[in-house]
Amino acid sequence: MSTSLRATVLTVSRVLAVGALLAAAPASAQEGDADIPLPVPNPERLTLGLTDEDKQDLGADEARALYKQHERQLDRIQGERVNVEETVSATEAERARLNERLLEVARKSADSENRLTALEEEMAKLREEEAAIRKQLRDQHREIGDLLAVMQRMGREPPPVMVTQREDALRMVRSGMLLNSFFPALKSRADSLAARLSELTRVLTEKQQRAEQLAAEKEELERLRTKTRDLIAEKRQRLKQQRARLDALDRAAERHAAAITDLGQLLKTLDKEVAARTGLGEYEEQLQSGEIVELKPRAKKAAFVQPGRMKPAVPFAQAKGLLMLPASGPIVRDFGEQDDLGIESKGVSIETRARAQVVSPADGWVSYAGEFRSYGQLLIINAGGGYHILLAGMEEIYVRRGQFVLSGEPVASMGEASASESRSGREARPSLYVEFRKNEKPIDPKPWWASELAKG
Repeated sequence: MSTSLRATVLTVSRVLAVGALLAAAPASAQEGDADIPLPVPNPERLTLGLTDEDKQDLGADEARALYKQHERQLDRIQGERVNVEETVSATEAERARLNERLLEVARKSADSENRLTALEEEMAKLREEEAAIRKQLRDQHREIGDLLAVMQRMGREPPPVMVTQREDALRMVRSGMLLNSFFPALKSRADSLAARLSELTRVLTEKQQRAEQLAAEKEELERLRTKTRDLIAEKRQRLKQQRARLDALDRAAERHAAAITDLGQLLKTLDKEVAARTGLGEYEEQLQSGEIVELKPRAKKAAFVQPGRMKPAVPFAQAKGLLMLPASGPIVRDFGEQDDLGIESKGVSIETRARAQVVSPADGWVSYAGEFRSYGQLLIINAGGGYHILLAGMEEIYVRRGQFVLSGEPVASMGEASASESRSGREARPSLYVEFRKNEKPIDPKPWWASELAKG
């Protein structure tokens, strides 16, 4: 290549390089932000049209300028990488804080529901005691009335003042004997009446106090429920980045639920899809490879304290004696117990308060959330290792398929009342059905409940 031609090519190449730099930078940067490094989509265009020999002919100033430009781009890329890493760390920390707040509110809501139930039971006892006292007062009122009626008759026919005949003496003796028996009896009845009236006053005062406590506790529970809904809404907002994946799982689950009638077949089908799209697949591989080792009892309890975890704190098989009941209330039908038709229960039924919160008993991935056959609203949580938790009877489910939930995290809420009458004789209450499965077969959940709960 001749010297003149090389010079021409070099000049044109420099113009093209400058043009590439200007085209890659926004207008604002071209006007006055030259020191701010901006990304270049195609860095190779900086030396467009130059051969290796031509590149060597670049002057020191041009080479230095190109070097500085590349250096700024590398600095910017590194800065962006740091920002992304910081954003990821901040997101994980925020998720942990949000989970921690949600678990704390769930615990407070459960305590509030338990206090409300205890207060309502105390109120029921006080009402019964009040009714019994009022009945006793009515009975004593009648007895005193009878005594007073006899004394009034005696007043209308008083004994003679002077004894003139034998009959007069007998009448005086009888009157004295009657008065001698009536007055102590009347005093005893009057004392008893005063005592019962005092007892009634105490009961009414205590009843009023309990009513005030009950109203305050109901207000507190409603506040906690509102806070729970707000936290769940916030968590849903933060899960939007996973929306496409969750939507795909939703559509797949709905298709399968419509076509499948057997629950075991549904579990198999959904588990494959959830494992492919979430961390469940990797967790199952870790379980099978033996990467997850047996933890000591103290370490198991400590593992549940980490709110930012994205896989189970403890393998489900190792969590015996550590899990909480998903709702507050008595177990009204246990595993294996027969119902009115003689059919053995494959799970447990918990009588809850109206609108009670339902929490996940264990860590796991939501395999299914929605209507399914006779179960109504059904929530299936895959805890890994072939274990599933089924929850049914709720009115509203908060979580979505594919979502990872923590032990104690609110996942649903109950309705107002159950169609069946409560065993305790109270007004009908909602009933939550809980079933544990291992390799698709129902198992007794009692060994998994925390010891103080299993006794009930």
